[in-house]
Amino acid sequence: MIEEIIAVFFGVFLGILTGLLPGMSINNFLPIFLTLTIFSQETLVVFIVSFAVSQLIAQFIPSIFLGAPSEITSISVLPGHKLLLEGKGYEAVKICFISCILSMFFSFLIIFTIHQNFKEFYHKIRDYIFYPILFIVIFTILAENGLKKIIMSLFIFLISGLVGFITLNSPYPSSNLMFPLLAGFFGLSTLLVSLKEKSYIPEQNLSEQINIKKIDLIKSSLIGTLSGLLVGFLPGVGVSQAAVLAQSLFGLYDPRFFLSTISSINLSNEIFSLNSLYLVGNPRSGTSVALQKILDEFNFSTFLLLFPTILISVGLSIPILLHISKKFTKFVEKINYVFLNVGIICFLSILTLIFTGIFGMIIFITCGAIGVLAVELKIKRSHCMGCLLLPTLLFFSGKNVLLLNILFG
Repeated sequence: MIEEIIAVFFGVFLGILTGLLPGMSINNFLPIFLTLTIFSQETLVVFIVSFAVSQLIAQFIPSIFLGAPSEITSISVLPGHKLLLEGKGYEAVKICFISCILSMFFSFLIIFTIHQNFKEFYHKIRDYIFYPILFIVIFTILAENGLKKIIMSLFIFLISGLVGFITLNSPYPSSNLMFPLLAGFFGLSTLLVSLKEKSYIPEQNLSEQINIKKIDLIKSSLIGTLSGLLVGFLPGVGVSQAAVLAQSLFGLYDPRFFLSTISSINLSNEIFSLNSLYLVGNPRSGTSVALQKILDEFNFSTFLLLFPTILISVGLSIPILLHISKKFTKFVEKINYVFLNVGIICFLSILTLIFTGIFGMIIFITCGAIGVLAVELKIKRSHCMGCLLLPTLLFFSGKNVLLLNILFG
């Protein structure tokens, strides 16, 4: 037990450290962790889970303060950046952290309530996921104001979808290419627009108060948790896709509501993905795949071990990260924002080259250009999520093979 407790503390420490580095993902470290065979299976599981959870939470800080997303926080850049430019960056981070706590408890409650019947539910719902996704895509496009904007939104959706489809069906590992894809659409485009508009970071408010009603925070976190449930178990549905669906379906256009929802989706997706091995016998994330390789058997005792590990990891991470957030606030106030934007663009470009090569760099620049085009056309950049939504629709409709034959012969 002492060994497992030490593993949690060490996992949280390393998770926070790597989560604060823009663009870092647990998938970059899992091959190293899998070589740590000197430790018991339980100790290694506890370490990896605590690392994954704390890194996920920490990634909201560079996403909001620097506009430098990871693949799972990419879509949070836009509302987070908006609040930062209003002097409310710390409030944005705090909303994310509180929502993570709420989402953790909602996720635990859902898992223990339905875990005995979840396998049946899982196999029934996955056959019908195509229809709500198609409905939401049509709804979000038609929601634009005026025929011209509707046509431009459809264009951005389709061109983003084509880029996403080619990227995800390329010979390169799709898990690596998700970073330049989403960082281009939402990170690079945001930074370029900020440079063009000569944005600056105003004095930041460090008030502990958040400007969202408790009931609205609970509601948006619950919506995010339920959306994360879909992501955690359904093939072809990702965090960003679920966020766009939730935003459109429930009208979560206020940046605070959306940040609460996306952070809840992120954490609940991680929790459900970790438990998917036991509940449906199917790993749904890089972390759960690693657990499958480590464990001889994912039994009920291991299933129960995950919950205190996640609880302690969240409980340790958030107070530390709130303190770090205040330091980050003072840092971004003092630094030249133009230099900061240029520096982050260079850093993201270098990361893209290192992990995905020239092909990833082409994707990164292309997606950034499409994101900027959406801004110039004065339509929502969320239509760029066609990069994942269109491939998902093609996957569930069985038309992906047809398009592959058309594109690649």
